[in-house]
Amino acid sequence: MCSDEKPLGGFDWAELPDDLKVEILRRLHNKALMRLKCVSKSWYFFISYACAPMISRSAPFLGLFYTHKICKFGWLSLDFFHTEEYSGEFHPRYRPELLGIGKSYGAFLPFDHTPADIQCYCNGLFLLAHAGSNPTQYIVCNPTTCEYIELPVNPLHIYDDVTSLAFDPSDSPVSFKVLRRAADVSLVHPLKLDVFTFGSGNWTTHVLVLDHMLLGFNWIDHSVYVNGILYVMSLAKYLLGINLHFTNKANITYRAIGLPDKEKFDDCGSFGTSRGYVVYSNSDQSKILLWRLEHGAHWILQHRVSIDEMVSQLPRGKLMPLRRNRGEIKVYGFHPKSEVIFLGTPRLVLNYNPNTKQVKTFFHLVPDREIVNGQYKMYPSSCCPVILNGVLSSSGNKTHSSRFRLYKFLYRYPPR
Repeated sequence: MCSDEKPLGGFDWAELPDDLKVEILRRLHNKALMRLKCVSKSWYFFISYACAPMISRSAPFLGLFYTHKICKFGWLSLDFFHTEEYSGEFHPRYRPELLGIGKSYGAFLPFDHTPADIQCYCNGLFLLAHAGSNPTQYIVCNPTTCEYIELPVNPLHIYDDVTSLAFDPSDSPVSFKVLRRAADVSLVHPLKLDVFTFGSGNWTTHVLVLDHMLLGFNWIDHSVYVNGILYVMSLAKYLLGINLHFTNKANITYRAIGLPDKEKFDDCGSFGTSRGYVVYSNSDQSKILLWRLEHGAHWILQHRVSIDEMVSQLPRGKLMPLRRNRGEIKVYGFHPKSEVIFLGTPRLVLNYNPNTKQVKTFFHLVPDREIVNGQYKMYPSSCCPVILNGVLSSSGNKTHSSRFRLYKFLYRYPPR
């Protein structure tokens, strides 16, 4: 190539506008795009900040985080079981199981942690609370990039409340919210919400006036976030959709949606997200019912699964324990990219496709171990290559990039 000859049909890459660069790079396969991050530091950060939200939309499903108990000692442990569907679409260093996240994902965190410290998991990020801190210190971490952010401490956070994380990896620029609410719902007083917004770096307080049928009922410690709405469940058997698109001066609004067939079931069932929808399930001794929430307002029954028909496909060794303990079979999670559901008992998790009616053993725990609170503490996981834009100082302001805490082992293949 002659010295006066330019690539790209006469254009120098450095002279192209950023939006055109993104449009060019988005046509590459994800694996090839991840490898380009090794070209230079400028390429690394451009792809991380400009392209990662786009990549996250098509990130493959990797597997399930789950908490299990070692019965002999009563110890709790967070582990990760990856799916055989993983096709190597992302660079190997982005696979949580290769980073040892199941056993040491918190090695980069600023305090010793236990599974009990996990408050929430949302679209690739964990929210943790430092159990030994008073007031409570919250941490948001990304196990894919091995990076964390310390949220500013609010001196009023001295009680054990329920906390949720709202994060959409496809948002650009990167943003998230943390919502903290009282664990005990008063019979007479409005509900106070403390909301942390990543963009402002501050906590703000809001008041939510609950409908009379929700007063006095506490929360299930689980939430999902879809299209700007944070969904939480009340023990009154209502799903609350809290609208997080608000200004600091505006009141937060919500919609209370009654759970389907709630009079027929003893418990509140399971809820999660799949293919961009909120989904819900409940079961009795003979069947599992699956619904999808349409337009944030009404439920559509999607599937009715016969438990006997499903377990009859399993090998004889697993068949009898499941038939004897049909009441223990619960839906533990929903595949984010398909209609597959994950269900089972505290020692056995099944992968079931209600369309094809095929069932497979997803994983089986060894004796003396059992899954803890699988309905609400099992987290379907995808890669989230989004970088969290720096660390927040104690005053709530974003620090300079030189204080960016992106740990050395992230650079297993360091940029040149």
